[in-house]
Amino acid sequence: MALEICFTVKPKSCKFCGSSDLVKRGYDITIHGKKQKFACKECGKIFYGQEA
Repeated sequence: MALEICFTVKPKSCKFCGSSDLVKRGYDITIHGKKQKFACKECGKIFYGQEA
């Protein structure tokens, strides 16, 4: 089984608090491929970027 790389676009702001201070936080491997994770420096929440 080959993994597809899912390209993700860095979000402009946190979807929880609205802050624009975001950093990359690794990725998760799913059945659909790799998904980039981002973390908000303000609220600490971790979420996925949108697929390109």
